[in-house]
Amino acid sequence: MIRELPTKAENPNGLHTRYRVSKIEGEVDDRAVYFVLRVDPDGSDPDWTRRCRNAVAGLALGILSTKDHPMTQWATEAYKLCQLLGAEAARPFRDDAGSTWGWRTS
Repeated sequence: MIRELPTKAENPNGLHTRYRVSKIEGEVDDRAVYFVLRVDPDGSDPDWTRRCRNAVAGLALGILSTKDHPMTQWATEAYKLCQLLGAEAARPFRDDAGSTWGWRTS
């Protein structure tokens, strides 16, 4: 498992460390890999922030489609926020063989 992402200098156009994550309550798990996605429309790359909103909305819909998921409240609020910020309507899809699935936004 990845323990530490490369620096921006080591991997400038790929996955690299860009943020330091902290928690308001509790400790950050040193073994965890966290992603930060900007969902507001004010980022420098509108296409990137739109895709981030759609990713979070898709995650939320996946949680909401699972019965009694412990993150249901988070998912409801995250999905509503993404919709308010302009997320495209996401819907589940499967390929013809039924083996690949995901969230389609167009």
